[in-house]
Amino acid sequence: MIALKRLTAIALSILLLTSMFGMNVNAEAIPFVDLPDEGHWAHDAILWAYDAGITKGVDSTHFAPNQKITRAQAVFMVWCMKNRPDPSSTGENMPFQDVNPNAYYYNALVSAWEQGWVYGVSAETFRPNAVCTRAHVVAILGRAFCPEPASLAEDDDEEEPVKDVYDFVDVHENDYFFDTLRGFAFFGIIVGTDSTHFSPNKPCTRAEFVTILYKLFLTEYYF
Repeated sequence: MIALKRLTAIALSILLLTSMFGMNVNAEAIPFVDLPDEGHWAHDAILWAYDAGITKGVDSTHFAPNQKITRAQAVFMVWCMKNRPDPSSTGENMPFQDVNPNAYYYNALVSAWEQGWVYGVSAETFRPNAVCTRAHVVAILGRAFCPEPASLAEDDDEEEPVKDVYDFVDVHENDYFFDTLRGFAFFGIIVGTDSTHFSPNKPCTRAEFVTILYKLFLTEYYF
């Protein structure tokens, strides 16, 4: 049953979080002067992401929570969360002509491209500095963390969705990100910008992105 499955997964994830990354994260040890106050919806996620080595910020003292996340930043954080798998090549077969082999995200992009987590915006361009929309984020995370659509067992009376994707008036069944969003909404991994809008074309902020990663880590989607 979903309820038992999710509780078990959350418990195991918490144990993993404790053993792999530690739970004794002290906000005073975080160098970000722009860390949101305790109680802010992104506070714990940013602490976790920093402690886990998923992000070190945009510079030595700033996380930039309200900054729009770029495609390169998103790929790099996903790669870090997936334990930084080495690419099987040096990227000689990767078709993107607009990426710098010396860029901090290069190995992450090669690995992500090899494993099918990301695609280009055209046959030869990745556009690493382009902003990720909320729809783009759902698609990338879906390919990286749950390549098969989740079985939601809609007839299971023990569990109601945290959010029903059909509540979003700006999301349609033929949208490329629909199946992943349906699962993410069901488990509360990602919610709308209000009760009836997902806002798929709205840019995703860095705070929003790490919060989604943190929620993924604490659910059965993470593996």
